[in-house]
Amino acid sequence: MKYEPVKYNSREEAVTALRRMIQRKRELEKRVQEEFVKARKEAINHHSLACMKTLSGKE
Repeated sequence: MKYEPVKYNSREEAVTALRRMIQRKRELEKRVQEEFVKARKEAINHHSLACMKTLSGKE
């Protein structure tokens, strides 16, 4: 896939576009971090449940 360079009419347009890209990147990073925390909690809960089943002999 070939990308064509984006042409801006002014420096202000280019700066605005760059700021929007940075904002979207930050939002995406925040969402990824939230999902990572959620997945980590689920993994810890799953591990704890598995350990409890093993200790109680209900495997």
